[in-house]
Amino acid sequence: MNKGELMKICDKLDCDIGDLVHHVRPVEENGRGNL
Repeated sequence: MNKGELMKICDKLDCDIGDLVHHVRPVEENGRGNL
């Protein structure tokens, strides 16, 4: 696996985790800053 593929996977993971955090967190908590 080359570095480009790895970066793509990392980006996808970051997006997935970001979406998860966004959905799980209440909106009030979101005001303190997004991860």
